Amino acid sequence: MKVIYVLTILIVYLEMLFKLLILKSGDAFDVLYTLLFSSQIILILNLICNIFKEKISKIILITVSVVIAVYFGVQSVFFNLFSIPFSFSTLGLAGGAMGYTDVVVEIIVNNALIILAVLLPIIALIIFNKKIKFERYSKKAIFIFLAVILGVTGLKYGAIHLDKDELYSAYNLYYKLDAQEKNIEKFGVLTATGLDVDRTLFGFEEEVIIQAGSNLESDGTEVEVSYNDVDLGLEEKIEQTKDKTLKSIYQYIESVNPTNKNEYTG
Repeated sequence: MKVIYVLTILIVYLEMLFKLLILKSGDAFDVLYTLLFSSQIILILNLICNIFKEKISKIILITVSVVIAVYFGVQSVFFNLFSIPFSFSTLGLAGGAMGYTDVVVEIIVNNALIILAVLLPIIALIIFNKKIKFERYSKKAIFIFLAVILGVTGLKYGAIHLDKDELYSAYNLYYKLDAQEKNIEKFGVLTATGLDVDRTLFGFEEEVIIQAGSNLESDGTEVEVSYNDVDLGLEEKIEQTKDKTLKSIYQYIESVNPTNKNEYTG
């Protein structure tokens, strides 16, 4: 069996397992996004595992596979313990959990089957490692693989920019929002972790997303109404303020339709 098949089975299996059993999320579009983003990771790891001699490549493959599987196991335990996925911003929670070893052990015991399912690919890898075929790629093959990786990367960013409408769209999650659980649902554990590491190391300023509602009548009947419309001078505030968060809040308030007057509001 080729290395790329091993990595594909490992990563797709773990991503789908976490999505379905831990997050209990099976949205079709999210699954497609996860598969697309995972394919880039699979191709990169496959290239790394096929540019060295077989002995070194085997060590890299087994090490990477064990680290990935253990990380998914940690994510599973952490999510069952705190009801949120692990991120580097929650390291304090992880440290605090060490003070409740009995609770952690209970979580592990209660989720033994899931943890076993997470570690199953590693057990299979150890048993069948001699059947894995390593190919030391030539320079030509490396360039071809790099071109394929660039192509998949282009598809990935194209897919992100096609999905901008919803609050938790791929575009907003990737560029504007810090929502680790939603990132995992949309992109998968490994991609979400990559985003988390990048934002932890280089900083990230979350943006306020404005989604104005509508006050139109749902039954289509034409009713004469008056509105609670007060001039708050927000346009001037928007122009004057240099605070990005305040400006977003002012823009949101300005964009919201005024409510209908009634017996209580005049």
